[in-house]
Amino acid sequence: MKLLKKGKYVLLALSIIACSKDEDVAGSSSASITNLTFTSVSVDDTGKVVGVTPTSTGGTNTVYTVDFGDANAIGDADIKQTSGPQVTYEYQATTATYDIKVTAVADNADEVSVTKQHTVTFEAGVSLADFEDEASLNLRDDRDNDGVTIEVETKNGKDGTPSKVGVVTSKGDLYEAFIVNRSKHVDVTSKSIITMDFYQETAAEIPVLMKLGGASIDGGFDIEVLATTTATSGWQTLSFDFSKDATNSFPNHETTTITLDQFQSLIVFIGFAETTTGTFYVDNITGGGLGLDVPDTDNDGVIDSIDKCVNTPGTVANGGCPEETDPVDAPTAPTKSAADVISLYSDAYTDVSVDTWKTDWSVSNYEEKTIASNPVKLYTSLSYAGVETTSATIDASTMTHVHIDIWSSNATEFGLKIVDFGADGAFDGGDDTEGAKTITGFANGSWVSFDFPLSDFPGLVNKGHLAQYIITALPNGEASVFIDNFYFYK
Repeated sequence: MKLLKKGKYVLLALSIIACSKDEDVAGSSSASITNLTFTSVSVDDTGKVVGVTPTSTGGTNTVYTVDFGDANAIGDADIKQTSGPQVTYEYQATTATYDIKVTAVADNADEVSVTKQHTVTFEAGVSLADFEDEASLNLRDDRDNDGVTIEVETKNGKDGTPSKVGVVTSKGDLYEAFIVNRSKHVDVTSKSIITMDFYQETAAEIPVLMKLGGASIDGGFDIEVLATTTATSGWQTLSFDFSKDATNSFPNHETTTITLDQFQSLIVFIGFAETTTGTFYVDNITGGGLGLDVPDTDNDGVIDSIDKCVNTPGTVANGGCPEETDPVDAPTAPTKSAADVISLYSDAYTDVSVDTWKTDWSVSNYEEKTIASNPVKLYTSLSYAGVETTSATIDASTMTHVHIDIWSSNATEFGLKIVDFGADGAFDGGDDTEGAKTITGFANGSWVSFDFPLSDFPGLVNKGHLAQYIITALPNGEASVFIDNFYFYK
């Protein structure tokens, strides 16, 4: 079979050459092909994919047939044709030497051949995620927001044998992803091609984006590569070449300089920027290398890439944050006269209408709780949370102070910004004013009452149309803060 194949490739090449005359015979050519040669190079990080680029002079409409000389090839799989551009072939995953033969044919010219040896030095790619050891991957998804999920299950892998794979269920969000967080950085500084086996139930072209996040160098950008599945069902292998195809991720996508670095997280979007739903399998994410250890800044045994409280020691069970503790008592009840108070939130007074206690642009979790039969508001993982009274702004022009009670187990700073929308009652209408107050040094683990003079909010020139109240805390994204008795008074 192999010998028969070797005799066929010349006919295959000749079939695309137009003969100038029917009576032309071998040896009667009016032109000749000279200086036939070729280069052979490895074109992937493992060494097993080899590219051949042939060149010659003297021929017209020259076509090259490249026989990669793989005795284990099925049929003519190792024979490629080209008019000059590089052609590639993937050998078996083993180190071996092969005789590569290039044959050139051209109009009215005798065929010419040249043979060279090429040694494949195979180097297996580094396994970044084969899903056999789920614990080492620290997988994350968006199940808490009813988004994409990934589970490790036993399925028939690409080679047809049962193995553990990642089963991804996409819910149709434009930008939903699962994340692999190894304890070591993914290093693409020298080897920069990452491949991933991918299974789809139906034949479709699906955009799949791989992003590397958390650069090890200060100021380094996340980078990403977009691939597209072929429209076939079943298993296929996707390739992401970060040395050739990477772009910087949003919001740095317009910066053209790409820095190949070490990254904390590997992030995969299936159906990137499209409403793709369905179940997909992923396996054998391979390539690059494993570099530096991902830091554990607070030394709590939770690496920074999955630690929700990077600077505060916590527990594995609570995502690296301290176990939440609640106050056991209620704050002291207010005693101001109701006639002198405008209350946003307090059992002691009649509250004004509040549109929301957590705007959609807030960076915080929010819930309502009851402590010692007293309702309170709780913000966790707090960076900032917006409270709004936009439907009916507050006229606090006669008020002199704002009061708020807070209880926190870990906040080191608390801040409150107050925004007046002006007479037009609209955000950014040209007459908005705002001011902010921050405070540190307060006690943790007990209720603390703050009474801030409104004069302490520089920039809050007007107080007749208050509409926004932004609560902030440090550590950023880690603080937990209970609030109660939030009101203005005079």
